[in-house]
Amino acid sequence: MLAFLVVKGDKVGAGYALGAAPCLAQSLTGRPSDYLECILPTNRSVLAGDPESAAGFLRVRPCRKPTRKMSLSKPISNRYCVRIETSVTYTKQRIGNSLIDTQNATFCTPNNRKFRLVFALFCTLLLLAAAPTRSQTAKGTGYAAYTTAAKDAKLPNTPRPGVVMLGGNGDVDQATQFLCEHSGGGDIVVLRASGADEYNSDFHDACPANSVTSLVITSAEGARDPFVAKTICEAHAIFISGGDQSNYVKFWSGNPVQKEINAAVARGVPLGGTSAGLAVQGEFAFSAMQDTVTSPEALANPYDSKVTLEHGFLAIPALQGVITDSHFSQRERMGRSIAFLSRIVQDGWAKEIHGIGIDETTAVLVDADGKASVVGKNAAYFMTLDHAPELCAAGKPLTVHHIKVLKLPAGSRFDLKSWTATGGTTFEVNVVAGKMTRSDQE
Repeated sequence: MLAFLVVKGDKVGAGYALGAAPCLAQSLTGRPSDYLECILPTNRSVLAGDPESAAGFLRVRPCRKPTRKMSLSKPISNRYCVRIETSVTYTKQRIGNSLIDTQNATFCTPNNRKFRLVFALFCTLLLLAAAPTRSQTAKGTGYAAYTTAAKDAKLPNTPRPGVVMLGGNGDVDQATQFLCEHSGGGDIVVLRASGADEYNSDFHDACPANSVTSLVITSAEGARDPFVAKTICEAHAIFISGGDQSNYVKFWSGNPVQKEINAAVARGVPLGGTSAGLAVQGEFAFSAMQDTVTSPEALANPYDSKVTLEHGFLAIPALQGVITDSHFSQRERMGRSIAFLSRIVQDGWAKEIHGIGIDETTAVLVDADGKASVVGKNAAYFMTLDHAPELCAAGKPLTVHHIKVLKLPAGSRFDLKSWTATGGTTFEVNVVAGKMTRSDQE
């Protein structure tokens, strides 16, 4: 049997089957143990035969008592019985409630070594088929989906609202854990415009109760596919990866992906994003439709063709009246953020506007009540412009005074509703003729 597993060549499947070796060994010896129980997570729809299934497990164990036929009162002493139970969790479409369906079956074979061997091989094949895989599970025009089953599949709880904002260039363990805990189990859906399933292993290791599906959407047609919309609709948490945010805006705008993300957030599904995924989380967003823009370029001309802004792309309640930016200190992006704030007020989109800039390997975690914590290695910056800029016009350098900034290192707390902080330092930024100065650096 071990030779069969090696020839199979599937590390994941072989690992699960080898893990079940004690169960199968017991079936060969004919000495069932009252305490033996093998629980193995399964890939979606393998056991249920139904694409609605979100997670499941397969339990193989010898019968603890002699099995009786329903019509007979005597034990069947010349049969060796193994009980197989499958439990699959279903998630109702567009509804946060879940249903669990359990099916049991008892298989009996003649009590001799030949038939026990055949049955053991059958169980091995079943376990290999049920083992989770990181291979591509679905593909259509303009999208590909990669699913990894949960390590410890359980009936999911209702998700709790929350926002994870990552500055990019590295994971933050507290941020991953926050998303896992707020999901309540179920499927974490990673949204991307390039790459494959690179995030699956990270979430799979950190969130044993969650399955992970990476949706790589490469066109507007892919964003309109019913499978894509359904996958997002059934998510217990959503994470938007880094890359190029212009692809998210181009592919998702006006399509079911945008609608389903906003609907998920509205019903309390937590949402996270890093780098480009952070850039699109606010009510206002720098869309990078003409490539990125540097601080000197944006300050020299806030209407530069590269300064492309969006309004209302995503609807996250905690981030209303906010624009976000990533890689903040490392790429010296405060200047361009000030230009973004000035444009939003100048163009009449808001009378008062806030900005959140987050450093690399740093995250801001926001609960449903708007209370936030800064975690990671560096800092986050919370900016406010509550008046019109002195000069914000096409082709002219920006002039704006008295932008209030709070710099909060890891460990600080912030209230997005009152825009007040516990910890950190406060300073003021002024821009005159495109040149920026900070009161904390004078």
